[in-house]
Amino acid sequence: MNRKLRVAYFAGTMKPGQDGVTRVLYSLIDAIEKEGIEAIFFSPIIPQNQEQKVRMKSVPSVTVPLNKEYKFAVPGSRYFENELKIFNPDLIHINSPCPLGHAAVIYANKNHIPVVATYHTHFPGFAKYYNMKMFELASWSYLRSLYNKCDSVFVPSTIVIDELKRHGLGTVEILPHGVDSKIFNPSFKDEEWKKRIGAEHKTVLLYAGRLAREKDLHSL
Repeated sequence: MNRKLRVAYFAGTMKPGQDGVTRVLYSLIDAIEKEGIEAIFFSPIIPQNQEQKVRMKSVPSVTVPLNKEYKFAVPGSRYFENELKIFNPDLIHINSPCPLGHAAVIYANKNHIPVVATYHTHFPGFAKYYNMKMFELASWSYLRSLYNKCDSVFVPSTIVIDELKRHGLGTVEILPHGVDSKIFNPSFKDEEWKKRIGAEHKTVLLYAGRLAREKDLHSL
């Protein structure tokens, strides 16, 4: 009998619905189940046991001062390495450049385990919206150090991947997100709703996301 592929995932949070990254990860979990992949997730924030679809392990953390809904993992691999040795992954996949993701990459390199990453959030881009030039420079330096230690870094946007390459990230490759056509399709179009809001002959744009400067809503 063939051994199942084992993948260890590392994420900044696994609280269902907390942000766009967790929505992607829970869609990934559904795909993992269908593909028969054995997985374990490490994160500072995990749901209650009855909500877990796959094996999840929490790591010690501290609350982020400016956003108490998020937590930073305590640096280092000592809080997950024993569990990871038992799991014996074929691949490590990080989903955040946080201290936990950094520790996972270092562990993978040290133990000769292939490691990949998904680039979910463009942190250096935040700087221009909040007048933090030093943050931008520090971010690029950190991201180069982290992601160039990965075998591959998957980026969903061609625009961002070009910017990453310009700043010296050499392991990036394009992997666009899919769209669930069962949820997003023309059958949900409602002309009566457009009439009620006075937009019968207008193009209507829908935005779903955080109300933050870096989302460029002022341009919209």
